[in-house]
Amino acid sequence: MTAETMQSTQPPVIDALEVYRALGSLEAGQKQNQEQIALFMQNQVETQRILGRLEQGQTQSREQMAQIGNQIVEVNRRIDRLLYTIIGISAAAVARYVLQQIFGG
Repeated sequence: MTAETMQSTQPPVIDALEVYRALGSLEAGQKQNQEQIALFMQNQVETQRILGRLEQGQTQSREQMAQIGNQIVEVNRRIDRLLYTIIGISAAAVARYVLQQIFGG
């Protein structure tokens, strides 16, 4: 074999400085990725905490709405009773007036 054919079959030699630079770049990229993952995980935890608060607020709102609904039903019942009382008293007054006119009292 000649010197030319031996050189063409051997892989190119990489400078050690280039290897260290490449490793340094990879390590820096890995560190950035790890920082981003840590930040993402913190955001996930915060998001879960906020969602928990929202769900708790929704539950409280539903309970309050149910209480308000029950109060409205009770107020409507009272209004109905008051209306029927007024109608009854008015009917009794009209009946009394009519009876007084008929029997001349």
